[in-house]
Amino acid sequence: MRRWHVIVTLLAAVACESPADQWDAFALAQAAPGHEVLAFEPTSAFRLDRIMTIGGAIAPDEQLFGSVGGASFAADGSILVTDRQERRVAQYDASGKLIRYFGQQGSGPGEFLSPGRISAYESEIAVFDEALGRVTVFDSSGTYLRSIPVPEGPMISDMRVPTPGVVAVTLSLQAGPPLLLVDSVSRHTVTGLGDFPSGGKLLPRNAHPGGALCISGSGQLVYANPWVYQLLGLGSDGAVAWSRRIRSELVVPAWITQEADGQAEAASGLRQNVGLMGLACDQQYIVLAYLDMADREIFYDILGPSAEPRAHLRYPLVDDLDQPGYLVDMRGDTLLTYRGTPYPHVSLFRVIAEGP
Repeated sequence: MRRWHVIVTLLAAVACESPADQWDAFALAQAAPGHEVLAFEPTSAFRLDRIMTIGGAIAPDEQLFGSVGGASFAADGSILVTDRQERRVAQYDASGKLIRYFGQQGSGPGEFLSPGRISAYESEIAVFDEALGRVTVFDSSGTYLRSIPVPEGPMISDMRVPTPGVVAVTLSLQAGPPLLLVDSVSRHTVTGLGDFPSGGKLLPRNAHPGGALCISGSGQLVYANPWVYQLLGLGSDGAVAWSRRIRSELVVPAWITQEADGQAEAASGLRQNVGLMGLACDQQYIVLAYLDMADREIFYDILGPSAEPRAHLRYPLVDDLDQPGYLVDMRGDTLLTYRGTPYPHVSLFRVIAEGP
């Protein structure tokens, strides 16, 4: 009987230190300066309070979305939301009032077929279109500036603009680099993370997990490894400035044996159906979100600016506006999230420290 092995990303709900971590092969840049190994030991009490929602079942027409593809804070604090169905970007002020729409259906300059990830930096707004395989850049008023073809466009899992003229994208591929920095002028690409862990090359193309990105309050790009619990701070050239490999069972890969008849049997005691739901950071915090479909729970981990563990929050996966969803951005102590069910909406949550 033919047998072959694949690897899937696994998250478990209980954080605990592993005496001998067998998953180091899935960590990146372990020889880089500033690489540290930590245990996930929450030191503080936090909660998330919802402060505003745009969209949902009952909302003004200008706040209704067909399908939210992504969201971001603009440099002035306004909120940007991509709508895949309407093929445009909506911009709202801090109170949720519509400022403008920009972009329209099409494949020409400034047009969209499937707008998704969106990121703003200073006076520029970048929108990734999966169907067109490109990033379209607008100024702060929504005026088209330029388009950037992105290698392996359909396999991009996240995007940020760390500096003017540079787009950082994470890739979901069988082999090659997990992160690319694309120069919008020369179209030159660089990466400072090397290739994916060797085990990942055994994955079928459509099952490979992708990493997540955020930009800290100091302007540093932070990358979340989708294979194991690891966060990396990167320089403008993609070089690793620091690495935090957290020994826990929150993010670990699990081996699965697949038989020729297509039946898969998981390794004993391990769970599947879990993945990253986003990464956000600012001056004070880095926040990592992930979802466990098996137990139908959402987890939000709050860490310090150098990825030192602070708190581990968990929420039931229910259709409730007071529960956070996909995590996309952070400004000060405010998180920006979105959900597609029961009705598409974006919400703002404030991070509140309850203890030391």
